[in-house]
Amino acid sequence: MIYNLSDLESNIKTSAQKTILLQAGIIKICMNQVAGDMTELENKIMQLEQKLNNMNVNAATRPIAQTSRQSSPRPTQNTATSRLSVQQTKQTEDWKEIVDSLKKTGKIRLYTCLVNTVVNKLNDQTWEIEFPNGLTDFNRKILEDITNRNDLIKVIAMSTGHEINIKLKDTKNAKPAETSEASGFADLGIDINIID
Repeated sequence: MIYNLSDLESNIKTSAQKTILLQAGIIKICMNQVAGDMTELENKIMQLEQKLNNMNVNAATRPIAQTSRQSSPRPTQNTATSRLSVQQTKQTEDWKEIVDSLKKTGKIRLYTCLVNTVVNKLNDQTWEIEFPNGLTDFNRKILEDITNRNDLIKVIAMSTGHEINIKLKDTKNAKPAETSEASGFADLGIDINIID
């Protein structure tokens, strides 16, 4: 930009239409800045494409590994538990990346609420966030705020590729399980024994 402004200054000295030359020079500098931002955007797109290609390569190699496991003559319970622990480890790493991305994007309140949490994938559409140290009222208020909740769902959707429902679980202060009949009627707010 400095070189462009220096050239512009020397051209203005000899020009009869100084205002037009100045305006054209400023537009040229601004266009160069926009083009510079586009290269950064193109680099980010290339990185995303590389990640997608890596995911496709990993998905393509998985069936081969599964068929080789199936042909093995002695499947044991240890291999099933080891696969489960590998899956849990991957799940934990993915969750840490999601929480770290909240910090990087400036969502510090969400990050501080979720920094020591664990996620359990109940199914493809629902994740349960466990709070081993207890779910405080402050954390609950932040996570139940619709804006914060939507921000969290967006970050998870960017990571997983689809939208996820979130449930909160307080493992430290968990109440003992009630009977299914009592828990079904508890939501009514009346004592069932009173009704004639």
